[in-house]
Amino acid sequence: MPPMAAGEEAGAGNSDPLPAPASTQNVPASTCKVIGQILAERHRQIFQFHHTAEADRARNLDHWVRQLDHEGRAIAEGIHCGQDRKIVRRRALKLTAQLAALIERLDADIAEWADHSSEQGE
Repeated sequence: MPPMAAGEEAGAGNSDPLPAPASTQNVPASTCKVIGQILAERHRQIFQFHHTAEADRARNLDHWVRQLDHEGRAIAEGIHCGQDRKIVRRRALKLTAQLAALIERLDADIAEWADHSSEQGE
């Protein structure tokens, strides 16, 4: 399935259009730095822990929900309890990279369902 162009709908029945592709033009350097760190964390998850797209597809969505809930609660607790901001920030980077992996997983599910639907219609 080819990637959707900017403005295309993200899924059947979904009225939220995709944002236009990002450019670093006019984006604050601090934002670019954070995005780069998120990419580096996702890279670490893939190559150090073998959390590849294939491995992520093997995990059921209930596992994702539990893991994301746990990580989100740890971040919230760290903030409320005055934990060192560097630790909270590191957890937030890890969680954001995990969310990127979940989005990849959901995209693969959507593509699979679309392929299946087109096969059913033939």
